[in-house]
Amino acid sequence: MIAIFVAQFFGSSKAHLNPVVTLFFAVLENNYSFIYFIIPQLLGAFLGSILVWIFYCSHYKDTKDTGTVQATFFTSPAINDKLFNFLSEFMATIILVIGIVAINKQPLSPGLSPFLVGILVWAIGLSLGGATGYAINPARDLGPRIGYWLIFNKDRDNAHWKYAWIPIFAPLLAAFISALVLKSLQIY
Repeated sequence: MIAIFVAQFFGSSKAHLNPVVTLFFAVLENNYSFIYFIIPQLLGAFLGSILVWIFYCSHYKDTKDTGTVQATFFTSPAINDKLFNFLSEFMATIILVIGIVAINKQPLSPGLSPFLVGILVWAIGLSLGGATGYAINPARDLGPRIGYWLIFNKDRDNAHWKYAWIPIFAPLLAAFISALVLKSLQIY
């Protein structure tokens, strides 16, 4: 929520912080001009992970549990079941993008929309986050995963790359399909 306010404060009318939202609206509106947002989103998430590492560097040195350190960088499933994990991220992302459209279609006071989107993301986390850590944002998962991989050289093979495709492709596919369904139903 705060990130949306900050992005708008600095002049971003769309305030896309998530490639899923960018892809969703690109397909929905048949306007691919803001696809270029995806690289800065990924870069921002990567740089954010570097800041987290700087802030918690002394904690990481004293933490023996690798999983705890990894959890501050990227998502991992509670149970490693690729189909279930994919469906979890897919469904959570559908709720996210449909919720954003529903919020943005309401006649709201200025500033209320980012607040409600923040509550939506929080609600998704509370209700669906236990299964996979609810990435629902490929940049938020991939950028920090790359950061972890670069920072913790001894654990390069331990960035869970075999799982990493799920929090990237499941949300993107959900956004793409959701936009196509809304377009075909002429709801948007």
